Amino acid sequence: MMPFEVLEAPLEEGGLGCPSLAHRKEAYDLRFLSHLISGPQKPLWKVWTWAGLRAATSTSNRADIVGLNPFVQRAYTRPTVLEARLRQAFLTAKKYGLDLRCQAPPLAVQRAMPAFYHPATPLQASRYGGGCLGNHDSPLVGDLVDTRDRDTACPRCRTSRRAVRRRLIHTNWSPRTRTRTHSTTANMWPRMDSPLGCIRIFTKPTSLLARSTDVLHTSRGQGRANVVKYDNSLQAKPLAKKPVCLGTIHVWTDGSALDNGLESCTAGAGWVSDLEIYDCVSLGGIPMTNNIAEVAAITLCLTAWRGYSVVIHTDSAYVLGLVKGSLLAMERDGWGDFPRTGQSASSLPLFKHFLFLLRSHGGGLEFVKAKAHGNDIWNNRADSLANEGRISGRLYDLWSLVTPDGWIDHQPVLAHQPLSYLTKLVVRDAVLPPLTRWKAGPFCDRWVVSMARIFEVYLDVDTYAPLVWKINVPLGFKETLWREMHQAQAIGHRYHGKRDLMRTCPCGQELSLDHILMGCARYDLSGLEQVMHDRLKEVSPATWHKSLHPDTWKPTPWYPLLALKRVEQNSIKPNKTLLKPNEAFSRSRSAREWVIGLYFWTVWKWRMKEANKPNFRFLPARQENNLREILSKDSQDN
Repeated sequence: MMPFEVLEAPLEEGGLGCPSLAHRKEAYDLRFLSHLISGPQKPLWKVWTWAGLRAATSTSNRADIVGLNPFVQRAYTRPTVLEARLRQAFLTAKKYGLDLRCQAPPLAVQRAMPAFYHPATPLQASRYGGGCLGNHDSPLVGDLVDTRDRDTACPRCRTSRRAVRRRLIHTNWSPRTRTRTHSTTANMWPRMDSPLGCIRIFTKPTSLLARSTDVLHTSRGQGRANVVKYDNSLQAKPLAKKPVCLGTIHVWTDGSALDNGLESCTAGAGWVSDLEIYDCVSLGGIPMTNNIAEVAAITLCLTAWRGYSVVIHTDSAYVLGLVKGSLLAMERDGWGDFPRTGQSASSLPLFKHFLFLLRSHGGGLEFVKAKAHGNDIWNNRADSLANEGRISGRLYDLWSLVTPDGWIDHQPVLAHQPLSYLTKLVVRDAVLPPLTRWKAGPFCDRWVVSMARIFEVYLDVDTYAPLVWKINVPLGFKETLWREMHQAQAIGHRYHGKRDLMRTCPCGQELSLDHILMGCARYDLSGLEQVMHDRLKEVSPATWHKSLHPDTWKPTPWYPLLALKRVEQNSIKPNKTLLKPNEAFSRSRSAREWVIGLYFWTVWKWRMKEANKPNFRFLPARQENNLREILSKDSQDN
């Protein structure tokens, strides 16, 4: 049987994307809270909901506090007192760790935060320093800026305000924080104009609001100072001597990648400044692409020129898109664009470190589009340095990049999130990726070994196995392959019915999908394979490659279908009549996938028909004409 958790997993992880009713209900609960904290708070249903929350919330045995917000202040809420709909939503939020977590909120959000029972203040200290909360309203953090408290007539409230101010002064919510606005901080937090917009879900035990012993004052406020040093000899050489300059420094960056996107890709990064200071390194640690090399070049530049007013010139539209908002959107959505398994997930530390360097730069920062391969001498120099760094051997390990705590949010924002995305977050948090389950382990191991044996290339099964739903084969065959991956196909030892032909092949071996598609002494498929090859010659380029001969894929004949495009990029023997064999393979790949998949699907159906219908017998030699008609007709229709 197929576990329902596999059906719930997203399509990009090898599941079907069918969430259970329980997880859909939890997503609706989070959506209810998202509506509650998003937008105007004047609608009547929001007023009633907040009144119910405050009535069930307290911080001590004293009377209820005027203006207490249970989402943005330390408080205890009794779920049994809440209305039924609100109680279910509150318990769901508690299950997934809803918390107020924001490491660098805008100044307006900091000032709008309630001062007493603040999340960054110890709860015990707040209980005994809350002032006359029973008689006076709770002040905001912005009300604590005036250290003389002239507008407060109550002596007890003035004392409490000074105590709270001292506790908040070393946190990110300090009332004295001044945030300078430049190109990297503009619109840093879209749609977050109140403390409720800082609420995160799926949080970890450690709070980003915790008081730090090591405090670093930067343009983004305050944060931890344990930063990865740039002067590691294994990473890259530091600046020999920090230049003394009062103006703005212009730096040109570039990245270079050979065999872009392939496992054999090698990359380098380099930068050069108008002060004739430059650096170049070879990149490693994660799978390389051209965009990864461009981002790595920017991180090298920001690390070297930290604290200076810098103008970065880059010819990468991808990097400019990141700094204009894409990087912040990734963080707002909890970095959901990066898969949890596979090689693609390993580039996540680089993007998090890039965002950390932008926020902790400590100086003016601006990005300018440079024209690639033009008359710009400095940009051409950066391009040469990137190529030089690629073969330099001075490794810059991108996997070892460490981002200090308190600068980057790893969890998504709850406010203004659609139901579809909240459902996806619930499933990702509650369901394991299907390929990490023990039933998929044997398939993953055999697939990697088989691809290395047939095509002499090592591929990541987590990347290519979910592509089973995207290959151009009959839909029924896709479902059959997907079931076989997870040992859910009811044949062989997994069949518990009364039909012996579903359990054992007439040749005496245990029945399996590979055995059926490969043939045996009792079922000689050589004639049917020749029919398939004749059809492949009609739709394929005039050249030779293993991807054109499925008979060489044995004993796992269907495995290469998942990565047909990738294996054809390795070694193609071109014909003299084909100037661009890669384009010829690309144009015919869809048709070849359909022919091979239709052949496998037809053989599978005939064997299953024989096993389930006593009056039908599968004789391969007599089915050649039928197969030829099926391949010709269905290929034309497809």
